[in-house]
Amino acid sequence: VKDCRGRIIVPPEYEDCLGELSLVDQNSQYEMIIALKQDGKWGFVKRNPYLEQVVQFQYDLVENTMYGVYLTQIGDHYGIVGKLGTEILPTIMEEIYKPSMFEGDIIYKQDGKYGFRMHNGCRSTELFDEVDLEKGEYIAVCRNGEWGYIDENAQFTASTENALENIGFSFEKIDGRLVVDNFL
Repeated sequence: VKDCRGRIIVPPEYEDCLGELSLVDQNSQYEMIIALKQDGKWGFVKRNPYLEQVVQFQYDLVENTMYGVYLTQIGDHYGIVGKLGTEILPTIMEEIYKPSMFEGDIIYKQDGKYGFRMHNGCRSTELFDEVDLEKGEYIAVCRNGEWGYIDENAQFTASTENALENIGFSFEKIDGRLVVDNFL
């Protein structure tokens, strides 16, 4: 791969590459974070002006997403690496979801339960049994049979009457239990 001036950016000993130029004014040099494939494994390097390994060649698959991160895969597990080569989610997740209605928020499945990494970098400290994305701007979750929602800091708030009213859920009490739309 060559740049627009014909200079070699990625030498031919690499099998494949993914990435884009990030123009950074560091002595008039490009700083480039790219994914490279070598000996059947993907890793991440930075060009400054040489190729400097940022993340070792360990991934079976890497995909460049439109959200500014790389989806990684080792065997049947997935993770996310940021554009600077930092690990956002370790490659131990069973599944990773990017719900379109929650800009930048990521839902992942680990050990059969769901966790969250929010757009601001906060990550849930616990995993949840169920997730419902049909409730508007909040992510509704169930933990041990108790419904609530995840706030912008990835913290769980139980479904108390005040919490539900504050976020605009409609609910009613039936036999002493709060029933929220289709939640029981």
